[in-house]
Amino acid sequence: PWKSIYWFDEGEELIIDPVRWYVDGDYWIADVGKLGIENSITQADLNDIKVVPNPYFVHSEFNQAAGSGMMWFTHLPNKCKISIYTVSGQLVYSFNHDDEFSGQASWDLKSGNGDMIAPGLYLYSVQSGGSSGDSFKHIGKFYVVR
Repeated sequence: PWKSIYWFDEGEELIIDPVRWYVDGDYWIADVGKLGIENSITQADLNDIKVVPNPYFVHSEFNQAAGSGMMWFTHLPNKCKISIYTVSGQLVYSFNHDDEFSGQASWDLKSGNGDMIAPGLYLYSVQSGGSSGDSFKHIGKFYVVR
């Protein structure tokens, strides 16, 4: 398959990498006019946030290799803070998501000191600010099964 590179401003580029060969008659249209535009966030937007896989099975075929698994937070706003807690409210890990192109963030199931987390129920919160200075929060849960 071919690769096309389109240059924008100095240092910025968009690489299109097709997943299969194109044949005569195939075509695609890309509208990049809204790329990078920050949308205003509402509380309803945060209600779409999911954690996958949930429950997370440590010895699942979903993982490429034992211990290399990741958990994914999906439908995230461009900028937000993700915090993970035990059921008793102890902070396990916290990180910032700041990506204007992807609404996903991965987590390797390790605590702030680098240890693998124990199996059980966990809570997470995603906090994001709106364009008008408002602050929105989403709280959810996920399970880890060994």
